[in-house]
Amino acid sequence: TTMDRFKSVLQATWTPSEHTKLSTLANTTDSQDISFFQKVMAFNRVFKPRTYTSEYIRPNPCPEQHWAMNWRWPRFRMVNPKIPPPTDGAYSDFYHFLAYQHWFKYERKVYYETINIAGLEVNRCITKEGKYNALKNCRHLVNKIFAITREEEHNQVLLHMATTGTNAIRETPYPVDFVEQKRKLYDNWLFRTRLKRSGDIL
Repeated sequence: TTMDRFKSVLQATWTPSEHTKLSTLANTTDSQDISFFQKVMAFNRVFKPRTYTSEYIRPNPCPEQHWAMNWRWPRFRMVNPKIPPPTDGAYSDFYHFLAYQHWFKYERKVYYETINIAGLEVNRCITKEGKYNALKNCRHLVNKIFAITREEEHNQVLLHMATTGTNAIRETPYPVDFVEQKRKLYDNWLFRTRLKRSGDIL
């Protein structure tokens, strides 16, 4: 009847999984004997192949021949690599530019993080020294932040890094006799702050 045709059109439009011609359940079960759980859990959408095209639906934006082969891309090392700078403003190849760009971005982050660490050092120094001694004992940290955050200094540092390929913030290696120096200072501090008793000569 007309009502049955209308109901079948509605089924095909809104719930295609219940429709006999579009459903995978129709292979095993009659469409009239579907339970409520099957109706709820059914996938109410018609699958289209990956190569489906029409004038109303957006085509596949990135076909398979243009996929990026990311296993061919280099794995960058986070230790300090020495990337040679471009000669006369020209890179040797694309991977040279890629590695140099990665190094430059990372060193720029190192520069900014050094500023943040200096700010944390200032806060800790103020907390440790107190509000009266901090003006004198934390002055070197404030001067360091003031010097490293100047706009001219920042521009010169980035320009120097980009042209020469040298790190702006370098790791200062420990001296060979670092432990001996510290032990000497600590022994001197122990001797000067020892408990003096009456009768002591030194």
